[in-house]
Amino acid sequence: MGDAGSVQITTLGPVAVDGQPVRGERLAAVVRALVEARGRAISTPRLVDAVWDGAPPDDATGAVQALVSRVRRLGLPVLAVPGGYRLPAEEVTVDAVEARTLVDRARIVLQGGDAGAARALADQARALFPEVPELVTTEDTRLFADVVALRARAALAGAGPFDEVDLGRLVARTPPDEPSAALLVRVLAAQGREAERWRWSSGSAPTSPTGTAPTRHP
Repeated sequence: MGDAGSVQITTLGPVAVDGQPVRGERLAAVVRALVEARGRAISTPRLVDAVWDGAPPDDATGAVQALVSRVRRLGLPVLAVPGGYRLPAEEVTVDAVEARTLVDRARIVLQGGDAGAARALADQARALFPEVPELVTTEDTRLFADVVALRARAALAGAGPFDEVDLGRLVARTPPDEPSAALLVRVLAAQGREAERWRWSSGSAPTSPTGTAPTRHP
């Protein structure tokens, strides 16, 4: 979906640029911070905090400059601006941005009654995530939940197969995602899996819908 000639950035899984993994947590943190700024300038102190989380080196400004130089060598067109840096949004394609665009389109067409088109768009968004997403950030978790919900609602409307695995992943988190739990109950009921539906709706399900013990995530 990316524009021809733009640099492709992956953030929904391990950070990568044009398909090449970004090596090193600090370098990846700089890329993530620049991407999350969505084309706006980000100050050097904010970058320092994103990379070192309150425990910066003595020459933090110089360390950030060195990291930004390495980011540029990855092919990212980072610009120096007064007090910080900026990554022009029009020159990069970010998987998270693509996924959000697909979700917004899927929501509109589903509201318009085209469940098939909505499911196709939501499936494209799901494909941008790893098979087993890490969901480290609140933003990524919310985006994934939106994708999963749209796929489930489209399936309930008759478009595409049911897939309760991702719903189970969200419900198994701590705290569980309540909207996902409600959708999971509906999906199980639609398949006639009444025993599982009852266990999940009563909060007593000992396993996930995949038949394995759910893993709780902070």
